[in-house]
Amino acid sequence: MCWKVRIFQWVIITSMVMLTGCGTVLDQVQKTIGNRISVVDDHMTDSDDDGEESPKKEWVNPRPYHQVEQILTDPGEGKYSGSLYDQQKVFQAIDQMPKGLSEEKLYAYLLGLVGENYNKEYGVINEVAQVNYQQSYQELQRRWQPRNIKKVNGKLPKKVNLVILLDASNSMADMVDKKTKWQLTQEISLKMANSAPPGSSIFVRSYGARSKDKSLSCQKTDALFRSPLYQGAKQGNQLKSVMGKIHPSGWSPLTVAMKDAERDFSKMKNHDQQTENILFIVTDNGETCQGDPIAIAKKWRDGPLKIRTHILGMRITGRKESQLQKIAELTFGHYENARNERDFLEMMKLNLEDINQINLPWQFRLSDYLARKYRADRGRLTYHYLKMNQKIDREYDRLKKALGYARDKKKIDGRDWVRLSAFTTDRYKQVNEYAEHRLLDIDGELLEGFTKQSNQLSQSWQNEGKKKIDYDNHQKKRVRIPL
Repeated sequence: MCWKVRIFQWVIITSMVMLTGCGTVLDQVQKTIGNRISVVDDHMTDSDDDGEESPKKEWVNPRPYHQVEQILTDPGEGKYSGSLYDQQKVFQAIDQMPKGLSEEKLYAYLLGLVGENYNKEYGVINEVAQVNYQQSYQELQRRWQPRNIKKVNGKLPKKVNLVILLDASNSMADMVDKKTKWQLTQEISLKMANSAPPGSSIFVRSYGARSKDKSLSCQKTDALFRSPLYQGAKQGNQLKSVMGKIHPSGWSPLTVAMKDAERDFSKMKNHDQQTENILFIVTDNGETCQGDPIAIAKKWRDGPLKIRTHILGMRITGRKESQLQKIAELTFGHYENARNERDFLEMMKLNLEDINQINLPWQFRLSDYLARKYRADRGRLTYHYLKMNQKIDREYDRLKKALGYARDKKKIDGRDWVRLSAFTTDRYKQVNEYAEHRLLDIDGELLEGFTKQSNQLSQSWQNEGKKKIDYDNHQKKRVRIPL
């Protein structure tokens, strides 16, 4: 009876393959064979995100594409790709692979096991390719170049309207080295407030700590501290006391928090060229309450309040990191991602510098902004280039092992092995060459754009009758550019 059952299973599988096509071969095999091939349920979630609740997504089988653009934009992903790789399960799946499949269907079957998804890396690399330093230069020059502002004691009397948004969701209770994320958040918030220029207005607001019930946690934020005229250490103790009473819990309604921050700015006085509106967000996550914070940032970009948003993230990965980077970029702010307490403190210093230098010459401020942005853009480009390389390397290695096993088990013949090996090698070469060429091209474009705007700043400085050596000395002391 056993051989009859096997023939019956093979007939059913072959029929399904003929009816459904290569895109769902593995899915149909799993449904037919049952428990012999386990389905990895957690691969259906967004494993890159650190959210309190990751959204479910439908698993899609990779297509057997042969053109690099199609490969990199394919939404599919192998069920044992990435960190889910289990060689034994892959081999078990190959044991159940029906014979007689065409080369394309065999290729699709193997990609359905170990094929990688390159969407994120492809998307970020092309985002960085769209960076426009000239646009940043023109907008920030318009905002920062003084016009009809009377100096006080020879200095520009600019002030800051500062709103600090603190993520107090459940994960902020996690440890970073020897402190919780929330403890580090309190420390940096106090230093940020105390570093604001005299006479600045400061509001501090938390979000996420109201309730462990999602519907409640996602609705409102809490105003912790309001000072129309911040008085430094005297009020700092009050701020410290209020933050110390917060216990992280719940979700991260970032969109709601940004809307409340906008209302806070609207209530502040002095919305003129002598006052800058700066939003500072400390978080370990993006939006987890179905909102759209990027839409808010787009509105702010050209809005009357001109809110710049600096974001200090803590161990953020995946789409949430891309979301926060986009918010900062749209509002001419900065995004930094700390992995440990040392990173956190170093990045805090960079943000304190940004506030402390609002009364410096606009050329100095803009040169620092562009240098910091250039560093961040190069970092994103390099990181996702390396991620793409890492993925194609492991995919190639796993496909070769799978092919070798299939040949040894006589699931494919010698001719199939040669053709499938050629498909695999060609895929590997195309992705590698694409990544390398894009890295070199975009890196060159970034350097060219940054250098052009830096030279323009230097020329603007000299056109005002100032000494070039003073500008160059500032560059040497303050600009941080990786070699």
